[in-house]
Amino acid sequence: KCPRLQYAVLTRAERGATLYDWNQKLVHHAEVPNVKVVDTTGSGDVFGSAFLFAILAGLMPERSLERAVQWASWNATLTSIEEILTSENE
Repeated sequence: KCPRLQYAVLTRAERGATLYDWNQKLVHHAEVPNVKVVDTTGSGDVFGSAFLFAILAGLMPERSLERAVQWASWNATLTSIEEILTSENE
């Protein structure tokens, strides 16, 4: 038997992310904090990891979504390793 889907999450880049809670029949949206984007590489991976960690740690879905957006946004403020290595070799 296949487990029932609990959440569907739609990431929307600079427009934040939206979570559909199928069990509660609710929709939650999280806005992106005001950050200076440097490189978005890996932000989706950070988002997914942060969301799953928060859910498994027992946070409410809406708070998990907010945390995931915050972590993904923070990741986008970081200089990529490629840029660091390139600048060191110049």
